[in-house]
Amino acid sequence: MDRHARRAVIGAGTWGTTLALHLAKTGPVLLLARDQQQAQEIGDERQNRRYLPGITLPVEVEVTVDLSDLASAGGE
Repeated sequence: MDRHARRAVIGAGTWGTTLALHLAKTGPVLLLARDQQQAQEIGDERQNRRYLPGITLPVEVEVTVDLSDLASAGGE
């Protein structure tokens, strides 16, 4: 697998955010949130206050609500 390929995690709850954190150790990750407000808050604060308060998301985690972003998650 290309080390620079972006992986996608669908769902920004506890499990999804934790998986994204783990995957971010090896490269970029796209985290798909359920709504724009949730995605904006996670992206701006770099943490998922609702499900994992106090845990900082690395810059490798990109948060989106746009399903079309998943099409480019495997690489460019």
